[in-house]
Amino acid sequence: MVKAIAKTSDSIRKKHRALKTGKMVEDAALERHFRPIIEPLQKLVDNTTDDTSSPLIQTDEPMSNADDTESETLSPQREEIFQFLQILKYTCEAEEFHS
Repeated sequence: MVKAIAKTSDSIRKKHRALKTGKMVEDAALERHFRPIIEPLQKLVDNTTDDTSSPLIQTDEPMSNADDTESETLSPQREEIFQFLQILKYTCEAEEFHS
């Protein structure tokens, strides 16, 4: 019983500290902000089979430049993931620019 009270007391103390620093508010805001991004990503992950033998990007030759996407061939599902990640990247860059 004493251990449970001590554990609860520590938990309350941590939550109070987090509220004082605004961490819980910040976490909730981040969750609300990124929920539209997280949910589609989770659906893609759920629909993707666990095929670890094939790489995400298949090329005929080693990539000399990471930004050179002309020689890359992607499956339709992986192309969708790639496009979504590009949108995510630009969204994050725009958020950093505005803050």
